[in-house]
Amino acid sequence: MKFPVKNIQFITAILAVAAAYVGCTKGPDIKSYSYPAPEPKAIFPDAGYAGYADVTITGARFGDYKQAVKVFFGGIQADTILSCEDEKIVARVPADAVSGKVSLHVWTHSIDSVASFKVMPNPVITSVSESAGVPGDVILISGAHFGTDATKVNVNFNNTPATVNSVEDSLVSVTVPAGFVPGKLHVTINNFNITGPDFGILVATPTPVYALDFESDLVDKISGVAATYNKGTAADLTYEEGKRGMAVRFPGFTPTSWNSSGSVSIPATVFRQRDFSVTCWVKWDAGRNIYPDPIFEFGEARGTRFCFLNRMGSGTNNWNGTQQKIVTRFLLEKKVRNPGTGATENYEDYLGGSNVVPPTVWKHVAIVYSFTNQFMKIYMDGVEIGSKNLSRNDADPFLMTINNARIGGYAYGSGTETNYAGLMDNFRVYNQALSGDQIYTDFYKK
Repeated sequence: MKFPVKNIQFITAILAVAAAYVGCTKGPDIKSYSYPAPEPKAIFPDAGYAGYADVTITGARFGDYKQAVKVFFGGIQADTILSCEDEKIVARVPADAVSGKVSLHVWTHSIDSVASFKVMPNPVITSVSESAGVPGDVILISGAHFGTDATKVNVNFNNTPATVNSVEDSLVSVTVPAGFVPGKLHVTINNFNITGPDFGILVATPTPVYALDFESDLVDKISGVAATYNKGTAADLTYEEGKRGMAVRFPGFTPTSWNSSGSVSIPATVFRQRDFSVTCWVKWDAGRNIYPDPIFEFGEARGTRFCFLNRMGSGTNNWNGTQQKIVTRFLLEKKVRNPGTGATENYEDYLGGSNVVPPTVWKHVAIVYSFTNQFMKIYMDGVEIGSKNLSRNDADPFLMTINNARIGGYAYGSGTETNYAGLMDNFRVYNQALSGDQIYTDFYKK
């Protein structure tokens, strides 16, 4: 049969349109993936601290893409998947986790319960029986959730390991180790670290050359000789409960013209030293912020003296910008020589502490002076709060003739300068420059 050319052309066009339609309507060639189901077998450990414990899930077919992994502890999703291998997943227990089942989700597969995990209460330190000690001392650490297994408890003193003697859930007994340095005490329970308080070191201290305990008297415990109270027109000294036993109360004499009333005189020879340290406890009365309160002063004259002041005054008496802080001052009038001309000239060194000694509370204060090593330092509660190198190396304290030495008052006051008002306890003079550890020991010892 013959077909006209026009018919053949028409049929060809129809077939082309049909082919194009089929090509446009055919679905895409989508490649689908089928992920193997994970096979968890166990977890380790099965108990630990929220926000701290790292739990390992062992098994098979986990893959190695940790972003595809989710782990839940008691229904709470872990924030951190530490690692994922085909046979091991490591996840950190979230901080808000609760005890319960551990669930696992990998890609499209979920396992509702792999195992159970117990969230343990975090151990805490509530107190330490001592805040300082010497190697060999036994101290007690109180707290909660320590457990009872001593093999899981470690204690160190500023990174020096200590011997754990016994462990109860709320009490750990430990021996202070040899060679430790002051710093933080650390307790580790099941690898959980707790940072405790500071722990200081106690060291041997020398015998003072002068010591007043103020046990209802002014007797020096070294010589057995009593100091002298300069009553004058001031009120009597009184004694009351102190920091260590009894303490003396100075009346705080305020003269119209300075005099020694209300102060205690001690032997001038006590301070005949090139190096010395003085420590004591003070609890000064509030409301006396105009003039400074002297703890002690010794010297030859107004321009040649050494003083240690509980605080400087305010207003016009705010000397050298010390802002009522504890201060020490050493003056030698016409005692040192100008290195160029050889003429005698004045010398002065002073040091203000960084802290104010607060009124009506007991504070341990100390001054350390060393001509040998050319420094002076101030301490409060066993902590250094001021230090300086001496301004010249020829200002020898032996250039001073010590005529007077007084506690609670000036050796050579002026105008209406006031004497000390408040309590004082355990006044000590040492004939050497004590170390920081020795000052701390003097502060700490019972």
